[in-house]
Amino acid sequence: MKNANITKINRLGTVGKILSVILLVITAIALVATVIFGIAIATLPEDFLKVNGKWVSTTITDLSSPMVSRDIVENYSDERNILGLTIKTESHDKANENNKDIVTSDTETTIEGNAGKPIKFFGIFISVLCAVMLLFLVIALRFAKALCKSLEKCDSPFQEDVVQKMKNFAISLIPWGVFCVGAGGVSAVGIVFIVIIVCLFSAIFKHGAELQRESDETL
Repeated sequence: MKNANITKINRLGTVGKILSVILLVITAIALVATVIFGIAIATLPEDFLKVNGKWVSTTITDLSSPMVSRDIVENYSDERNILGLTIKTESHDKANENNKDIVTSDTETTIEGNAGKPIKFFGIFISVLCAVMLLFLVIALRFAKALCKSLEKCDSPFQEDVVQKMKNFAISLIPWGVFCVGAGGVSAVGIVFIVIIVCLFSAIFKHGAELQRESDETL
């Protein structure tokens, strides 16, 4: 008859295997959908969305305050080309007839061009980013499934097979954790913490397996 704790470990292994399979299927579907979305975005023509807009604004500046420099008020014109969009900005200043310290600035900004190019660039970039992250996650989940299968059938959590599977799972989490941090910044710190915990447990179980092996050899 199996030890009660070993039975619990076997049951947890079964539950973990079922959950890992479900997550693996969901992640694989998400990966395929992301790749299809990226291909669909990439095949769109760059002129599928054209933009032609104008924005007009008025700014009133009081130059009587010593904290405001008169140099900040001036006529200017600027034109930039960003990802296929031409952005023109023109500003015209005029003084108030009754109060020379009050200056009114009329600014007109026009945007025209093909918005399809920046949208395609952004869509492809996001698709590649998500696809790589999901691919790393699929790999990690496959190793998690293998670990859970070992726990489901093991007679001891310190068996060589279990320890090796846990080590493989810990290693598979590292690329995923590093990528998530690079892509998500501070928000991915929790993922790094999970990776560290799994690696720590892997080292603990490895040491436990060594102690058990030494005990068996002594007996």
